[in-house]
Amino acid sequence: MTSAVPAEDQAAPGQSEQANASISVMVAQGHAIVRTALVNLLHSQKGVEVVAAPEGSEATVRMAHANKPDVILYDPLPPISSADLAASVGLIRAASPDSKVMILSDSSEPVPAQAAIRAGAAGYMLKSEAPEDLLRAIKRAARGVPWISPQVALAIASLGSERAEHLTERETEVVRLVALGYTNKEMAELMHLSVRTIESHRANILTKLDVTSRSQLVRYALDHEMIA
Repeated sequence: MTSAVPAEDQAAPGQSEQANASISVMVAQGHAIVRTALVNLLHSQKGVEVVAAPEGSEATVRMAHANKPDVILYDPLPPISSADLAASVGLIRAASPDSKVMILSDSSEPVPAQAAIRAGAAGYMLKSEAPEDLLRAIKRAARGVPWISPQVALAIASLGSERAEHLTERETEVVRLVALGYTNKEMAELMHLSVRTIESHRANILTKLDVTSRSQLVRYALDHEMIA
């Protein structure tokens, strides 16, 4: 019997070639010691090339335009408001539209993360996460797959905004997590459920919303502002 749940993270045309190419990264971080540590970490990784390491918002925009990196790690220092964060992401993306902007943050509050995602950020990572998670996030972002730190993603998924008609609260959380880039296995771990239960939720969601693929489900979540 064929499952109604679409395959996870199917590679788009050209992604296999990109997977073998070096990922260019720009590290935009205001603290010299942290910035140097990030640059050294990334330099030590095969398949990752650091092309710039600017300090400050103006330099970040200027260097993004000059280098057009695949991924931009952006740590807004000092901490700024959600509106200013969204504006900064917008300026960076305007300077380099094809770059994937990954926010580095100390805060697990969902509102700034939502603002960044709404402005077009490809991810939102807490600085408390392990280096291997950062590398995984960069590789995912380069493929166009978003990365949201689990603690932040769960906070966003649990927000009390209006849910889609006919969906249960749990199904609404699943839709939001799918839109944030989580696979069935990752959702199961995050929500303390079995993979089979997540698959069942997704199959029910597809039927209720009359969609047939992950991309359609993500589009539904965006169109109905389920993660914004």
